[in-house]
Amino acid sequence: MSINSLHYFNAHTRTDEDVQRTFIVRKQVLKEILTGIANEEEYSIAQHYMVIGSRGMGKSTLLKMLEIELRTGDIRNQFIPVLFPEEQYNLDRLSKFWLNCLDALADTFEQEQNEQETKALDQLIKALEKVTDENTLADQAYDAVIAICKRYGRRPVLLVDNIDIL
Repeated sequence: MSINSLHYFNAHTRTDEDVQRTFIVRKQVLKEILTGIANEEEYSIAQHYMVIGSRGMGKSTLLKMLEIELRTGDIRNQFIPVLFPEEQYNLDRLSKFWLNCLDALADTFEQEQNEQETKALDQLIKALEKVTDENTLADQAYDAVIAICKRYGRRPVLLVDNIDIL
């Protein structure tokens, strides 16, 4: 990839290999978070992590590395990464949050080359978007996220970038 590319500094648009190759600064932070996630008990209330830093400090790249490691590393059978796009200006209600979780799950399954689940999730999202009652939609989308994760026996890890704008 050319360093002159418009998308070079957006970790979400780069290949796994490119992100891994250029990830050199925050390796200890990555290791600490991954260790914390790996040490979660099966039915425990999960530890939350918040990474705060100035623009350009590598927060989005760190989230992308977490997503890559959770999807491809040693604990991939225990956890499923749910990486949200960097800028989530459309999240103005709970139902949209859970719909975006489903969409991010579809992205993960697509990267894992699980075409059947990807297509099923795309169809589910379209069906859910027809639900008009906000509370019903939020509940059904949430229930779908939990059901999918249970079916695969993997706990979801929500990787939300710029949560302050939600």
